[in-house]
Amino acid sequence: ISSFGEDAKRLISFLPQSTAAAIIKRAAKGIWNSGSRVRETLRLLIHDEIFGETLESQVGDALVLSKSIMEAPIPELPLDPSWGMGDYLMVGTEAKVGKSWASIKGVED
Repeated sequence: ISSFGEDAKRLISFLPQSTAAAIIKRAAKGIWNSGSRVRETLRLLIHDEIFGETLESQVGDALVLSKSIMEAPIPELPLDPSWGMGDYLMVGTEAKVGKSWASIKGVED
């Protein structure tokens, strides 16, 4: 009798985890390469989150640019046309803003 061990779990999780890591790094690089002042706000990538730090008066600009880059179609990840979901994978985002970790709240569109 054979069974899948711990290495099988790691093998199965490798593709989705590495793809997610590539997506977030691609988005951070896109923000950096935008030439906008928003690039200066980048601070940290944690799992599926990009943290930035900016003046309160510039939060809106940072959110607009970040959302447009992060939700753009990903040409490296084409979708099957029969699915009717567009040509490329697009990942929706959700923004949170606060003056400290304790005060972070979701931002509605």
